[in-house]
Amino acid sequence: MVMMSYGADEGLPAPARLMAWMRALVMAQLLDDPARTPAGVARACGYAGVPLLADAFARVLPGAEPEALRAAGAFRAVADGFRAEAAGLREAARERLRAARTAPRN
Repeated sequence: MVMMSYGADEGLPAPARLMAWMRALVMAQLLDDPARTPAGVARACGYAGVPLLADAFARVLPGAEPEALRAAGAFRAVADGFRAEAAGLREAARERLRAARTAPRN
């Protein structure tokens, strides 16, 4: 529980969310390999097929489809999504810290 609190205080994603992002980054790196098919990437990552791979991507990037990610540069697209979410979390943590500093003390 301390780790989750520390992460939120520092503007980090919750551990389960962070793991989802890391899985998506690994899947994206594999998807960028032109020798791999989306079905092959799904199998390599432990998914029964492309629809389940798409569901895993959608957990971090809603609406993301493997073929569209591949066309856009999957790793870069997922990394950009992670950076954007992390920046938002850091900003929210900074705002909470500012609010705590300016709140009246009893």
